[in-house]
Amino acid sequence: MRSGADSQPTWWVSLGVNDKINFKEDGGTQKTATLTAGVYTAAELLAEVKTQMEAANGTAIVYTTSTYNTTTRKFTIAN
Repeated sequence: MRSGADSQPTWWVSLGVNDKINFKEDGGTQKTATLTAGVYTAAELLAEVKTQMEAANGTAIVYTTSTYNTTTRKFTIAN
């Protein structure tokens, strides 16, 4: 995460460095979502994660609850 004095925090996703998210749905097989490299705001990163997890899952599961907590600096993604 990086931020400037006058800007909101941004996250850098780099190809082959931090662009993968491994996850399982309902105890199923492991899936890997690959994020597009770039610089994201919290809202943009949540949208990218949602899109790529849904693409990797390949089922009808839709991720609907995605938040960023500015105090804890944690993202929450749920279906």
